[in-house]
Amino acid sequence: MTRQNGDPREPLECTAGPGSPASAPQRPIASRAAAKAPGGAPPEPAGSGRAPERGAESAADSAAFWGAPVRTAELANGLRLVVAEDAGKPLVSTALWYGVGARDERPGESGLAHFLEHMMFKGSEKYGAGEVDRLTQGLGGSNNAFTSHDATVYTFNLPAARWRTALEIEADRLQTLLLDPDEVDSEREVVLEEIAMYESDPWDALDQAVVRELFAGHPYAEPVLGHRERMRLHGPDDLRAFQRAHYRLDNAVLAVAGACDLDELAGEAERIFAGVGRRSPSGARAGVAPAVGERQRGRVERRRGETARLLFAAQAPGACEPAHPVWRMAIAVLTAGRGSRLHRRLVEEERCATWINGDLSETVGPATASVMLEVPPGVEPERPERVLWEEIQRLADRSPDDAELRRARRMMKADFVFAHERAARQAVALGAEEMLFGRGHYQRLFERLEEVRPEDLQAVGAELLAGRSVVGWSLPTVAGGSQGTLAEASSPGALA
Repeated sequence: MTRQNGDPREPLECTAGPGSPASAPQRPIASRAAAKAPGGAPPEPAGSGRAPERGAESAADSAAFWGAPVRTAELANGLRLVVAEDAGKPLVSTALWYGVGARDERPGESGLAHFLEHMMFKGSEKYGAGEVDRLTQGLGGSNNAFTSHDATVYTFNLPAARWRTALEIEADRLQTLLLDPDEVDSEREVVLEEIAMYESDPWDALDQAVVRELFAGHPYAEPVLGHRERMRLHGPDDLRAFQRAHYRLDNAVLAVAGACDLDELAGEAERIFAGVGRRSPSGARAGVAPAVGERQRGRVERRRGETARLLFAAQAPGACEPAHPVWRMAIAVLTAGRGSRLHRRLVEEERCATWINGDLSETVGPATASVMLEVPPGVEPERPERVLWEEIQRLADRSPDDAELRRARRMMKADFVFAHERAARQAVALGAEEMLFGRGHYQRLFERLEEVRPEDLQAVGAELLAGRSVVGWSLPTVAGGSQGTLAEASSPGALA
């Protein structure tokens, strides 16, 4: 129920190569504040409360982009609403966003945002522990939740006639969450087991080690799940204080997609949340710190499992920064599909990777550009790392041709359309815009992608070579033999 380093959207799949596992890690996409949005308008600071109003013309534009008109409103209690109205769908999906995530945890609060997310399903005055799941399934629907560094989100997918149930559940647990001590103790063990699972999985453990090195000293370096030692100390009082401080309607966005119109939603939300009064915030939400650390290359090596795994990660511009679309294009040219540069070199020509995957996270603060791969048996790990640096150098030295950019654009558009056909993904994405990135964020992103020039990508290649990055390896635990040792591969123009 969590996403490490938080990703509000459906991950951009750039997996390539036969046998690519479904469990291949999806790098997060996060947004970062204090940057200008593509198109020139400065975005609202995350959690600041109000995005610019959308006019009738841009509502029409949104209908063309999302396949349904998107309308917004703000209630007297501060709750912001955004709705993609599609009467043709037989269901309604809701996503309730709270502007609080792991980056908002103060010293001593490690893991509270995620722990509270779990406890929101463990009993309120009207719905006992487990009742939310039973009721949702009984109605033929589903629910879920996730916590990131930037936000916490609760989702429901219900038949069109029963969407009010989602609002009733949200209002009840917002006002009357029980936090029974026995349930807290029981769920703490669940979270501790979740932490243990992340630590024992080769990819997850490598991901955490690389992110910790890449963002050392930054809130994004802290695990969303929290630290085991601190988690053991959190009790009902800590959870209740955290909820009261951050779970407020004026710190929330309700995003809806499907057979529901804004006027009806606003009326029902006013009625259902009528008992939730405005609470004074404990203080303005802090902005996200900018990119951290010196411009240097780090290295992480671990021993886990039976396969050599490489994770390369570099700090990149946040989702609202003008350069973010350029970086997205560069990562697509390198990793998106069988025609990408790294797939051709690593998988088809050199045969030194079983598969590759690439991503650019979408966060409020500095993003993460990443490439990951697995090494076939009998191949020394230095080979794929050397090829990776050679292709980054080639990107810096020589701009892609127009055909490469057209292919990358087509793949990104197709991925986005496919991922957001479902109302559930539309609701999550619209909530991300309203809470984190500013209205029209994804539309602006694709407009900016059309403007990216081949020479723009050379600057990204140069930054990948010279900026802050980490090469992480998870090597087999077996002693000796192939893949047992790793000599550091030299990168062009940098390491000898």
